[in-house]
Amino acid sequence: MKKRFLATFLAAIMAVSLAACGGNSSSGSSQQPSSSKTSESSESSSSVTTEKITFKVSHPRPEGSDNDNYTKQFLSEVQEALGSDRFDYEIYPNSELGDYTVVQEAMSMGDINMCMQSVSTNVDQSLTLATAPYLVENWEQAQMMYNTTDGLVSLYIGEALEKQNIKLIAMIPKYFNAIATSKEPNNIHDLFGEKGLKMRVPTMKSYELVGQTLGYQTTPMNWSDLFTSMQTGIVDGCFGGGPEAFYTGIKEVMSCLILYKNAFEPHWLMMNLDDWNKFTPEEQSKITEIAQNLEAEVFKTAQAADEAMIQSFRDEGFTVIDFTDEEISEIAKKVRSEVWPQLEDVFDKEAFAAIKEKLGVE
Repeated sequence: MKKRFLATFLAAIMAVSLAACGGNSSSGSSQQPSSSKTSESSESSSSVTTEKITFKVSHPRPEGSDNDNYTKQFLSEVQEALGSDRFDYEIYPNSELGDYTVVQEAMSMGDINMCMQSVSTNVDQSLTLATAPYLVENWEQAQMMYNTTDGLVSLYIGEALEKQNIKLIAMIPKYFNAIATSKEPNNIHDLFGEKGLKMRVPTMKSYELVGQTLGYQTTPMNWSDLFTSMQTGIVDGCFGGGPEAFYTGIKEVMSCLILYKNAFEPHWLMMNLDDWNKFTPEEQSKITEIAQNLEAEVFKTAQAADEAMIQSFRDEGFTVIDFTDEEISEIAKKVRSEVWPQLEDVFDKEAFAAIKEKLGVE
């Protein structure tokens, strides 16, 4: 299994190299392993339509947010490249079409055409790999592992999403996770001691285990229920998210931002696979180029944007708790030794083994 995944990874790199030598004539997206391109191209040829294509597009952030701006930029560039008589779109921001789990299921069925959001693990728990705890420790590692050209994490996510009839177009880097609380935890620098707070976690085993390792009580909960639950005291805070998500979503019910950096948070630009196959090979190539340019552009600014958002919390009087590099390293070591083995049945073992090998982590 591990050999097969590594072979796929190497094939993807070869495909990228060939594309670089031959321009943009290839119809397949570089996000997908080259072994699948023949069948994908054949399916695309049989599904191409000459009719005008109109997309219903979702993202979870308010108008004017980074997600909103990136989505508008991508779609406007696609429309300019293909022509407004060929491609049109309507954007539904701020989870107007449902939270990310609902949107992904609707996109899989074709009721929504495209989204930019977190990946849902409701159908396939192995997608938890996208936010594996303490998998990467800095932005350089994140770019190496998550870029959609040859990053092992994104290669796996793209393969898994195709089984749900979804095409991965690009990865949009967001932030390293933090937690938000309505009051300060007990003994925060007693890294694994009891903190006396009950925390919302996504419906992912990885977040639940990390929260408990750090001394919090955990309860799985949808993001859409979080604001009211913090407001009424059902929970004291949230695992699963970061500074930008908290600032735009739950700032009014929190008082403390705690920078555990427990996972890297990507948002994914995804499209219904049947809709992808409506485009000609030349159009697919243009869309892929626009998506890759956006991904590269955002990677250049994401770290600074994350730091600016953290500073906004400080400027507005919130308590911001940071940790030394040594403390983060101590937490990461414990999570990798005690939590990762419990996730072997959740993560795809083959993919996870290849990723650990690439990172030099046992």
